[in-house]
Amino acid sequence: VVLGSAFLSLLSSVLVVWLYVDRSLLARLGAVSQGMFAIAGGNLRAPLPAAGRDEIGRMAEALRLFRDTAVEVEEKNLREVAEARQRLIDAIESISEGFALYDGQDRLVLSNSRYRELLYAGLEEMTPGTTFEH
Repeated sequence: VVLGSAFLSLLSSVLVVWLYVDRSLLARLGAVSQGMFAIAGGNLRAPLPAAGRDEIGRMAEALRLFRDTAVEVEEKNLREVAEARQRLIDAIESISEGFALYDGQDRLVLSNSRYRELLYAGLEEMTPGTTFEH
């Protein structure tokens, strides 16, 4: 009877540990792994598991910090590109002569207002993508 009780107690302990490992640990590790793959694939808006007080929770928090830093860097880079683009447009617009830039297929990439006044007065608006021959 004592041996049967000990065996039953051991079996129930193994079952509890197995259920905890299977349902809790593996599920949480899977969620962290999915978050890592999403971020590595460029999805910086992917949901991440909640942080916790154990090692997996700390991994989730570290992943969240990494993701948040990547989002900040991405947003900063986009702002800098937009600012540089605007500075270029302003510089081209300040040229007193007509200025236009065409690509290899003779499509307009950008031009200043003086160029549009000189060459296309009275025509439809010249927009990027318009061919040189129009």
